[in-house]
Amino acid sequence: MADENAPNGRSPLQTAMQVARIYFQNHLKEDPVAKEYVQKRGLTPQSLYKFQIGYAPDQFKGLCDHFTFHRVRLAAEQASLLFTLPNSKRMGDFFQGRLMFPIKGMDGDILGYAGRLLVPKEGSGKYINTAETAIFKKGELLYGMYENSQAIKAADEAMLVEGYIDVITMAANEFPIGLAPMGTALTGNQFRLILNMGVKKLTVCLDGDAAGQRAADRTINVVMDQYHPSMQVCVALLPDGHDPDSMIREHGVEAFRAAKDCAIPLDEYIHQLCAKGHRTPPGLEDRAEYLQKLKDYLTRSSGVLYSKLYSHAEKYSGLPTKELNALLPNAEATNKINWDANTALAARWLVHDHHLQKRIAAQIAGIELKTMGLGELTDLAKQYLDGSEPSGKLYQFAKAHGALAPTEVAELRGNWKSWMTRASIEENLGRIAENPYNDAAKKAIRMTLN
Repeated sequence: MADENAPNGRSPLQTAMQVARIYFQNHLKEDPVAKEYVQKRGLTPQSLYKFQIGYAPDQFKGLCDHFTFHRVRLAAEQASLLFTLPNSKRMGDFFQGRLMFPIKGMDGDILGYAGRLLVPKEGSGKYINTAETAIFKKGELLYGMYENSQAIKAADEAMLVEGYIDVITMAANEFPIGLAPMGTALTGNQFRLILNMGVKKLTVCLDGDAAGQRAADRTINVVMDQYHPSMQVCVALLPDGHDPDSMIREHGVEAFRAAKDCAIPLDEYIHQLCAKGHRTPPGLEDRAEYLQKLKDYLTRSSGVLYSKLYSHAEKYSGLPTKELNALLPNAEATNKINWDANTALAARWLVHDHHLQKRIAAQIAGIELKTMGLGELTDLAKQYLDGSEPSGKLYQFAKAHGALAPTEVAELRGNWKSWMTRASIEENLGRIAENPYNDAAKKAIRMTLN
């Protein structure tokens, strides 16, 4: 029996997760159905150990009776490891007859579970997850992010796949860089996790069927919403009917490597999406539809990606540059970032100094100036103050560039007054440029200079 009181300081919820892990892992060794499935799927002992795979036996009260402390049993119910029958106080196991996948945070703590049904049951889904709790929010986690974190950071590369077993099989076959969403489409929070892991190249590798294609399209839309020019993104679509696990098992590692190496760059994939269903060569209506679809992606792109998408538009539409520019968003409108160096420092300070974050946010939110990127900075501060999810290019920049060094903190503090002075003068000069008779702006400049 696991010690449910150890280690000291562990919450009942975390303790429940650890007790369940030991219970599930022990039953994987004993149950013939589980052992047969593991062998059939080619899951090695090393993989089972690395990912701590277990098995929930097909019993009503196996895990429930394993808990001896009431507070831990209640925590297990809160995490939907257990459930209570309607109109009764009788508890039972939520996971029955399922292969169990622990879901871990970046520190290695188990936050939740996913369970795969091994013998079909009417009315039961193939995969189910534990309920969302204070520690388990599936839209903010990726399977494999702890187990594969070192390899991903060493390679600066990750592969986004659909399934848990895809991640496990890849890791056992020279590709320990797989990540998978929690049974749903990729979310913005999950994509930011990938950015924060320092990934420089992301290969979106989804199943080669219609559902996989739709999932790829949804994923690319999330990527574009959070687009960051520091990350190279490409899309690998596997042959119809295959996922990474089945392709490696049936065709070998080299076949999978070849599919990965043939992944389509993001700009080419978007081009194909926009041209899908068109004739060759495209007619007038095709070209008009293409530009309309591409416009949305151009609006969310910048840098090299914008240039490549614009080049696709030139070739596909055949329009002169002047006419094309009238139809598509201007490069400057998507690329232009007017952040002062101090704005960038302040954003990093705000995002990474968790101890002083609320105080920093309150100080920044009180700034009324908008020039030099201060509008974006104050918006970001207000997101932290009201508890909403931080977003935007300034936030992404701050996350990507890390916390301030002590010398940078000193630089920001030393520059703060002159930074506000320059911003005030620049903003009021802009008002005077718009209206030479703006006396309030002139007065504001005089007061600033004095």
